[in-house]
Amino acid sequence: MRLALVQGRVTVRAADGPAHEYERYSITVNPDGSRTLRTLTVSPQGSLVRDVNQNVTRDWQPTSGASRLYLDGQPCGVITKFVTGQTIRSVVYQHGSVDIAEFDAPKSRYSLGFHPIADECWKMALIPLETGKRHPLATHTCSVTWNGKTIGHGQLVESEVEYLGLEQRTIGGVAHECRTFLWFTPFSKVLKIWALGDHYAFAGLEVLEGGNAGTVYEVAALEYETW
Repeated sequence: MRLALVQGRVTVRAADGPAHEYERYSITVNPDGSRTLRTLTVSPQGSLVRDVNQNVTRDWQPTSGASRLYLDGQPCGVITKFVTGQTIRSVVYQHGSVDIAEFDAPKSRYSLGFHPIADECWKMALIPLETGKRHPLATHTCSVTWNGKTIGHGQLVESEVEYLGLEQRTIGGVAHECRTFLWFTPFSKVLKIWALGDHYAFAGLEVLEGGNAGTVYEVAALEYETW
């Protein structure tokens, strides 16, 4: 039995500002080819802390995910989602109470959105590698805010992505060839995203338009191992 593990350390830098530690992520490639993404996100001032674990099949179909959120030092709750057939089951735990809801899954390929920055690259795995046109992207998110400052059952949001082709990107001081995308998000932002390798490891993101334009997320260190 062999597994693969990709681990990255992400920094965030506002336009003309210094870089701050932002997120640690790991991708585990499981024996059956499915993938697990684990992330720990801490905002530069420490006001937002989010711990996420999410899973997809070999062909990037979502199966489950969970997110635990703290805001300004206080717990905001936990959300867990499971996909069974054409149904998304959502469980939210907040303030000592549990609420359960069910949703019809989209008929097209989609992602479960929990808002870590590394997950933005995973969404790109659903996009055809065809340049010159925009492709639809469906996400059943747990928060309708840009950086996921809320916990709830969420809703289906739709957006568009354009594949730009391959670009060289320096990751941890080493040049890599990355797939490059423009995401026209549901949050009135346009993002440029770089994804590395078959596992769509996060390789960079820049806010081109919208609030926080000029903000850049970069990979300060990247490790890959198998066993």
